[in-house]
Parts: sequence; C-alpha cells; structure tokens
Amino acid sequence: MSVFQIAGLTICLTIAAALLIATVRRTTRRFALLPWLALWLLAAAALRWPEATTAAARLLGIGRGADVVLYTAVLAGLIIALRLSLGQRRLERQMTLIVREMALAAPQAPAFDESRSPSPSPSAEPAAEAGHSESDTALQEPR
Repeated sequence: MSVFQIAGLTICLTIAAALLIATVRRTTRRFALLPWLALWLLAAAALRWPEATTAAARLLGIGRGADVVLYTAVLAGLIIALRLSLGQRRLERQMTLIVREMALAAPQAPAFDESRSPSPSPSAEPAAEAGHSESDTALQEPR
C-alpha cells in the first residue's frame, strides 16, 4: 500500500469511528448515520482495493473506476445541495410564520429614533424665528 492509501484509509476510518461515537452519545441522529457511514466505508474500500472501482465501472458501462468515483461524488454533492436548499427554505418559512405570529400577538408602535428624523431646511429657520411659517414667507410680496 502507498502512503496515500494509508493516509486516506486512516482518515476514512477515523471519520467512520467518530460517526459511530457521535451516534452512541446521541449527538447525531441515527437515520443520518447510515448514509454517512456507508460513504466513508465505501471510500475506505475504494482506497484499499482500487481495482474494485474499475470492476464496478465496467458493470455500469463506464471506462474507469476514477470516473465512477467522480460521477458519484458529483451526484452526491448535488443531492446534498438540494436537501440543504430545501431545508433552508423550510426554516425561512417557519421563521416567517413565528415572527408574524409574535408581531400580531403583541403589536407595538414603532420606536421614535431622533437620529432619523428630518432636519429643518436652512431656508425655513429665519422664517420660523421671525414668527412666520414657511407658507407665510412664500406668499409675501417682494419689497
């Protein structure tokens, strides 16, 4: 076995063991264990017996074992991306419903923020000081 195979096997088996430990400690869900455990054990098998991927490729009508691994990885990545996207949408909908329910249950007037209030225009200040409003100043005839 090459150094790459030994390192890869060590990584795959360590991750598989960590998944099992997490499941026993109940920090991960059981139904999530099987696909991930299968993935890491298949990766370990492909590293240990690379010719098995070539045999599987020929059964599927694909030329090389490396191609089967690549196609499988791309499909798995797309499936994972789809699941994550759908889960994100579900969470956003749930959050929207919760926030809407909270807002309707306890309505409050918006807080006044002085830093966002409009400041008077410079031309309005002299008229206001003289006791005239802006509309009075605009209606006066020039002298």
